[in-house]
Amino acid sequence: MSVDTESDIQVLRHFSRFYTHKVGLLKRKLYGTEYSLSEARVIYELANNTHLTASDIASTLDVDPAYISRMVGRFEKTGLLTRIKCAEDARRTLLHLTDKGTSLAEYLADLAGREMEILLKPLGSEERLELRQAFQKIEKLLSPKAATKAPLIIRQHRSGDLGWVVERHATLYRAEFGYGESFEALVTQIAADFLTDHDKSCERCWIAEHDGKRVGSIMLVREDERTSRIRILLVDPTARGLGAGRHLVQEAIHFARDCGYSKIVLWTTSEQTAAIKLYESFGFAVATDEPSKEFGGDVRNITYQMEL
Repeated sequence: MSVDTESDIQVLRHFSRFYTHKVGLLKRKLYGTEYSLSEARVIYELANNTHLTASDIASTLDVDPAYISRMVGRFEKTGLLTRIKCAEDARRTLLHLTDKGTSLAEYLADLAGREMEILLKPLGSEERLELRQAFQKIEKLLSPKAATKAPLIIRQHRSGDLGWVVERHATLYRAEFGYGESFEALVTQIAADFLTDHDKSCERCWIAEHDGKRVGSIMLVREDERTSRIRILLVDPTARGLGAGRHLVQEAIHFARDCGYSKIVLWTTSEQTAAIKLYESFGFAVATDEPSKEFGGDVRNITYQMEL
């Protein structure tokens, strides 16, 4: 081993010791909770990814599958998750967080955010930028050259997401279809209504992320006791071809079934040919089709529905 290599190793080990101590990773339990770092990471993966099996998690985290299996068993016993047979492949047993598990994920994320905020508080804006760039550089240098492209992540909405949803809808629909401010007002109202009053147990909004950027959205809201409605499906042009739309619709359908809805309805216009093709591939059928002059032009308002 060369002198330079030995020196590099010592520097890396020193930084590793410094960082694990700084962010509290050496503590047996995370942020003063009853959960270990590994348990919190599994909760995070389930909260921020869809259609995961225990094997998927073990592979992602590069840990013993038996260890993950035991952890999943504990989480199931304490009501944090449920196991559901995959509708598309009966050989796969998917893991879904319950409302209790989702609340825990949000709580742990909030604690983590507070811990990081304390670390960042003494730093000015330029120092924070320097730190952020340094971490990004470290990640880039240490990532394997053969690493696969960034995965598509489907997660529940967070603060600020719906502002992005409104902006992207307004910008893209004006550019692609010439829709004006009346359409922007409609999307703004949908977002405001959801933020003001939504029931987490039966209504949800999801965001698609790719390479750290928001690239899509969908919402499922309650229409009545047996009917749910899909709203604000969007796929940014930068993510088209990644399957974001299909994953978003699939997530909404799974959630609707879990909530006990027996039907999903949605509204779109005849110009949304890609979305229409996607909806029909899932089994949605036309319920109504009427001419309209909404949003500044001649369109056809189409209502689709699907029995669950």
